[in-house]
Amino acid sequence: MKETTLAERLKMAMDTGKFTQAKLASATGMAQPSIWKLLSGKALSSTKILQLSRVLNVRAEWLSEGKGPMNDNSSNDIAEIKRSYDDVFSVDVYGKNGLTGERVLVPDSVKSKTCRAYRLNVNSGCAEAPSGTLIVVDIKEIPGTNDLVYAHVNELASVYRFMQGGSFGFLAVDDPRIPLLELTSKSSLIGVIVYLSRSLRRK
Repeated sequence: MKETTLAERLKMAMDTGKFTQAKLASATGMAQPSIWKLLSGKALSSTKILQLSRVLNVRAEWLSEGKGPMNDNSSNDIAEIKRSYDDVFSVDVYGKNGLTGERVLVPDSVKSKTCRAYRLNVNSGCAEAPSGTLIVVDIKEIPGTNDLVYAHVNELASVYRFMQGGSFGFLAVDDPRIPLLELTSKSSLIGVIVYLSRSLRRK
C-alpha cells in the first residue's frame, strides 16, 4: 500500500467529509492558518489530532500515522488493521501512586519530553475514552475548547472535555444532563490528551 503523508490523509478526510479549511477550523477550534500549514506540509504533526479525527470521523491512528483503516467501517486486510509503528518512542505510564514501571510505544508525531501515559481503569464520561484505554497526556500543553483533558476532580482522575470560561475553565462530559464542572482549587488539570488508543503496545 502506498505510504501517504499527514497532509495527504488530512486532504482525503476533508474531501470525504466535504470540509473547507474554514469549516474545519471552526469545527475543531483551530486557527485556519494551522489547518493550512498541515495541508501544505509545512507542519508535519499536530497536538490536535484527536479533535481533527473526531470532527472528520476518521481514526486518530490513521490520520496521524497512516496505519490501519481510515475509519472503523473500513474493510482492510488484517495486516493493515494491525498497528505496527516504525517511528515510535516510549512513554512512562503513571498510576495513582506515580510511576508504574510500565512503558508504552507511541508514534513519533506526538513526541514530547512532557508526555505521560495513563491507563483508564473505569469508563470516563467521554465516549472516546472507555475503560481500558491508554491515554498519552502532555502536561505542558495549553488546552483549548473541546480538547480532551485528563483531570483530578474530588481526588478522582478521569477524562473530560475542556471548555474555556470562568477563571480557569470548565470540564464537561458527553451527557448534557451533567452540568459543567468549574476548575477550582479542589480540581486540577493533569494535561491535554494528545493521543489515545485501546491497543498501545507495551515495551
